[in-house]
Amino acid sequence: MSVLQEPLTAAAHEGIAKHCGQYALCVHDWSRLSYKHLNKTDTYAITHATDVGYDLQSSLIVSDLTGLPVAPVAQRLVSVDGSYATYGDAASPSLAKNHLEEVADCIQYLDAQGFPKPVVHMIDREGDSVAHIRRWDAAGSLWVVRAKDDPKVDYADKPTACKAVAAGLAFSKTRQVSYHGKAYWQWVAEAEVTLGRPAKPSH
Repeated sequence: MSVLQEPLTAAAHEGIAKHCGQYALCVHDWSRLSYKHLNKTDTYAITHATDVGYDLQSSLIVSDLTGLPVAPVAQRLVSVDGSYATYGDAASPSLAKNHLEEVADCIQYLDAQGFPKPVVHMIDREGDSVAHIRRWDAAGSLWVVRAKDDPKVDYADKPTACKAVAAGLAFSKTRQVSYHGKAYWQWVAEAEVTLGRPAKPSH
């Protein structure tokens, strides 16, 4: 599969140079492919006994200027036998089925590709893992992770739930953006926090 990925990676290099400003945004996400046909012998129970199929991880570069897609840069399909990836060595089934370990491996690979703009890895709430965030930070990776509401961070010298930090922020009107063909104003707020809580084991 790495051979099939080569022209897409080349397109990513060209597209990032042409369509990205300061950064190349890399969106990582997972999809469950449901196949319950009896002739499929390599499917597995993804979340429970009747949720049968394959797990697909995809990484897509999008422009930081327009939000439009540039190129897919990584994919991994997980079956009962293991996984098939467009990058790196074959992962064990246990690692491949652990989404955060899998995406950490993918991030390390993509950061080594020498893309013409710095890559910012974007992950939904599943990426809100202290252990992995610390690992990415130590490696010098750039990332944006949507935080869960309840876990606490150190803010203004005391442990505070993320949702409480967000509720107390003052948003500023920054720029106009286009969303579904219509113009809207974007409002932005930020806060400096520290992740001081211990990491939980990854399963």
